[in-house]
Amino acid sequence: MNSKRVARAQGLWPRASCNLLFAIVLTAGCTEALESQRAIARRGAASTSARSERGPQIIRLERGSSSAVERPQLLARLPWGSGRSSLGRRLEASQPGPMSLAATSTGELLVLDQVNRRVVRLDHEGRWLGSIAITSEASEDLVAVGAALFVLVYERLPSPGYRLERYRLPLGSQRSSSSAAEARPTMSLGLSRRIQLATGLFASGRTATPEIWVESRHERCVRVVREGKPAKRLQQRLGRPPRVGSTVTEHLAAVRLGAAEVRVLTVGRDARSRLRVRSARPLHSLNALQRDSDGRLYLGLTLAGDELREVLVVVDAAAPKPRWLALPSRRTDAFRPLTVAANGAVYALGSDDRGVTLWRWSALAATGGAR
Repeated sequence: MNSKRVARAQGLWPRASCNLLFAIVLTAGCTEALESQRAIARRGAASTSARSERGPQIIRLERGSSSAVERPQLLARLPWGSGRSSLGRRLEASQPGPMSLAATSTGELLVLDQVNRRVVRLDHEGRWLGSIAITSEASEDLVAVGAALFVLVYERLPSPGYRLERYRLPLGSQRSSSSAAEARPTMSLGLSRRIQLATGLFASGRTATPEIWVESRHERCVRVVREGKPAKRLQQRLGRPPRVGSTVTEHLAAVRLGAAEVRVLTVGRDARSRLRVRSARPLHSLNALQRDSDGRLYLGLTLAGDELREVLVVVDAAAPKPRWLALPSRRTDAFRPLTVAANGAVYALGSDDRGVTLWRWSALAATGGAR
């Protein structure tokens, strides 16, 4: 894979200089994207003013608040390699490793082991279940919907773009293939070449007939699968869609306001401010934005300082205070190394010279305490 393109689309978002959803890197389309995000912010501000009875929730991250940051549980350590219970990496300029992490509806965890052309299956405690062979080392992101696994693949020259592949997801401890020669996608869909610099793969709708979206340039999502079938017409929406099975219809977007503030908005017929996070330290970048099935918000921030520090802010409308989760460091590039399960459990990948670590933070109970 082209290392410069990897650096732009994956873990080097902090080097961006535009205040866009997830700090978009400078590209030919940056001006248009910036204007779109400014429009979202203006619409959100106007909508908030119109709803004078209640404004967005405001959260402040103060200096010296590290004592409130929750540390995770280490579930597994997987060494570098290509065999069972290991994950691959390449030692080159961009140092690609495991690209993405996803959770299934049954509680399994899926790791996109790009270098080894496979998706590794782990149970909710990090134990090895097997792997699913995929066709390409250029796979970037994945999402699981019921018994279907969707993988986003980058296609190189002469006509660069993306392909969406669908695989059958084994159930429980059912054996899965491990050889690249066994890769058998049940669908391989070439996507419009108008979709460039993909920054995420998302699913919404119903489990049996899902909607699959590709996020472009951290800004707009393009629907490429509608009701389980390839979309005949590409629909674009600002922000990220709600998760599968959700009754929510609005998309979710985030906009940076200056050097130390972020606004999270829901985008439907209009844009409404849901949350404002103000930090005492400058924000280097945004790196995550998700919701769970109960509507809690998960906002990932990289704080600037002598050392960059990644935290995840978990906001529950029923809880008096947000949770602050300290994310693990990584020595390899990753596309989406964090996922939130439907019940609110948070999983993240870290990496060092010895291999990959898998971490978990417990979900919140209905009363606001950890389960």
